[in-house]
Amino acid sequence: MKTNEKYGAYEAPRVGGTKMKKLLVITYIAALAALVGCQQDDEPLTNPIPYVTFSASEAQTMVIHKPESLSVEIFCSVNDGDWEDVGDKEYSITFGGAHGDLRLRAKSEIGTSTDDGNYKISFENETPVACTGDIRTLVDWENYATANTENAKFYQLFRGCTQLTSAPELPATTLAESCYYMMFNGCTSLTTAPALPATTLARNCYAMMFNGCTSLTSAPALPATTLTPSCYNMMFLDCTQLTSAPELPATNLANNCYDMMFNGCKSLTTAPVLPATTLAESCYQNMFRNCTSLNSITMLATDISAFHSLTNWVDGVAANGTFTKATSMTSLSAGSDGIPTGWTVQNYTAP
Repeated sequence: MKTNEKYGAYEAPRVGGTKMKKLLVITYIAALAALVGCQQDDEPLTNPIPYVTFSASEAQTMVIHKPESLSVEIFCSVNDGDWEDVGDKEYSITFGGAHGDLRLRAKSEIGTSTDDGNYKISFENETPVACTGDIRTLVDWENYATANTENAKFYQLFRGCTQLTSAPELPATTLAESCYYMMFNGCTSLTTAPALPATTLARNCYAMMFNGCTSLTSAPALPATTLTPSCYNMMFLDCTQLTSAPELPATNLANNCYDMMFNGCKSLTTAPVLPATTLAESCYQNMFRNCTSLNSITMLATDISAFHSLTNWVDGVAANGTFTKATSMTSLSAGSDGIPTGWTVQNYTAP
């Protein structure tokens, strides 16, 4: 036994002794319990969930508009605080700056939209807002990586959010009809589009998705080779700063698949190679209309008989340019429905 002037007699623990071992075991159990409790309360510390997250350098207010007809429940958390149900109709919440980031999560197989209505996000002041995270955490936040997205729709979710500078990840490869319809329409501060890895598309899946995104300079890869009706319809309409277009490898087209896809893209100079040999109804209609800087097109179709397949597709392009066609194509006329008037024509040679 040892003594201490303040506490009196005490027994010092012996390293390797029974009491020290008990102390270490108790300490270990307490730490483990604390860790498990933390994980159960929110998420594993070693594998954080990529919630849809909004950040801003100064205070900003998000307004979440919910139609009464929609039964989906979205929860929000500010600065890693408690999760709150955003409720019905309109819900306002302040975040950014000293308030911290805002996170959203949900359990909803239909995403944020139905044919009867959809959630809509807006911001109250001009402070720029960055968005990160995985959109699938609005489908099943606990199992987002394996979430079933075949019925998940997010159309018009960020429509008109002029403050939005970046978009959440959209990694789903199983798409629902109209899933991203008008999702970022009018997001004039959006500079980079999210990756779109799906190779199997759905009707209207990307229609008007980036319409009016006037700060967008490049487009995501579009790897699908078989298309669906209106899948890319007006996708980049009036993206006036878009300088490069994605490759379009599809050889099996569908009605209106590329209709107005790049209409009004005034900074676009070179069109992607269009390898399909047989066109579909209205497939290239208005595709490059009013692309005033466009001076290079390669289009390899040999069957252009489908109704309105080329209507006004090159109306308003540059006055001079080069048009590359299939060697066997002899029925293309000059003008807005065929080869731009005044352009040089050459036959395609495979690389």
